[in-house]
Amino acid sequence: MAAMRKALRKLKWPSLVGITSGFPAAALTAPNGDALARFGELAAQFAGGPLADCHLGVSRKYRPSQLPQALPEAEAAYLLGPRLKSETIHYFEDLVLLRLLAPLSNGPTLANFAEAELAPLIRYDDKHKSELLRTLDAYLRCNGNKVTTGEMLHLQRRSVYYRLTRIEELLETSLDDPDLRVRLYLALRSHEMLAAGVTRLASAG
Repeated sequence: MAAMRKALRKLKWPSLVGITSGFPAAALTAPNGDALARFGELAAQFAGGPLADCHLGVSRKYRPSQLPQALPEAEAAYLLGPRLKSETIHYFEDLVLLRLLAPLSNGPTLANFAEAELAPLIRYDDKHKSELLRTLDAYLRCNGNKVTTGEMLHLQRRSVYYRLTRIEELLETSLDDPDLRVRLYLALRSHEMLAAGVTRLASAG
């Protein structure tokens, strides 16, 4: 937290820094200047030193009285952003799917949906210490390209084909079905969000 305060002071960026939900958090002013450019400067401060391996989650812009809404958004961007992009700063505004799914996160709907779509893979991974969920996620992110999937996971093509075949067997369906791919991708994002404990967004509004 001291390193964050130092970085913000160096940029002469008025802020209030503290701890919330176990994470360092900062309420930053957003004057007429370009806030995105200022965050870029802050990211540059992270290069080297004690903040080199850190990343930030940024909420949308709010008034001071709306901090209860801003904090869950920043926390969600911090927790889920790195799973989507390998960048230093992650903006809640960019997490479109999260914002669509958030209203369903406090009730059973989202958990039931993820369970219905992914249960066979989750059970198999738990039992065999395998990575079928991770493989499926990579495959969908690569738009069904097996070569790119192998490169992303650092796997030989034979291993990729074996895992995808096992996934199809467990799900009892073909991954060539575009509608299924959409459902599975949404289920993976739902499972990821629930596993990260990002459920306060629905009540934050």
